[in-house]
This record gives sequence, structure tokens and C-alpha cells, in this order.
Amino acid sequence: IEGLESLDGATAFHAGTKTERPGTILTDGGRVLTVVSMADSVEGARQKVYANLPNIQFTNSFYRGDIAAVA
Repeated sequence: IEGLESLDGATAFHAGTKTERPGTILTDGGRVLTVVSMADSVEGARQKVYANLPNIQFTNSFYRGDIAAVA
């Protein structure tokens, strides 16, 4: 997984990840990451999260575009 160190104003919680050597994070199936943020509003936090998602890259990655769209 590349780009986790470049998150700005967001935090990634790991679920389906593993390490094989220090400094290397690999996917391990399922829901790999949860990315969260805080702001003055739900919409502000949502914008921060979605602004950061293009920075996180790994093979066959995808994300839903409707999370927190209706609060």
C-alpha cells in the first residue's frame, strides 16, 4: 500500500493489512482500510476523507462514493 504517509487531515485505520518486513504494508483481503477525518460538519469531514483517497494506492483498490452522503 502506497500513500498512507501522505494523508493530510485524515487517519487510516487498518483492517485487512499485514507486514512482511518493516516499513512495508500489504493488503490481506477484505475491507483493507477505513479512512476518517474530523471537521466542523459531517460534509467537511467527508470532503477531507475523499480528498485524501486518491493518495492511497494498491492493486485492485476501490472505494464507495456514497459514504456520509446522507447524514
